[in-house]
Amino acid sequence: MTQSIVIKVAGRDALCVSAGLRNGAITAPLLIDQQMNGEIFLAWLEQFLIPTLSARDIDRQAMRELNRKVL
Repeated sequence: MTQSIVIKVAGRDALCVSAGLRNGAITAPLLIDQQMNGEIFLAWLEQFLIPTLSARDIDRQAMRELNRKVL
């Protein structure tokens, strides 16, 4: 499960906070000084979230569905 929150801060367009929730703990937190887009999200997945996962954490059917939507 992942969750992104956009925070409005005076003098900034937005701060985006994103993280994975795994076994009740936060993993791969990300704070960026702009809104999340597809390119940033995929880079975060590849560089930060996926390396924290084990094979049993990955729902293969959900990954196939995600790949169909992204590609």
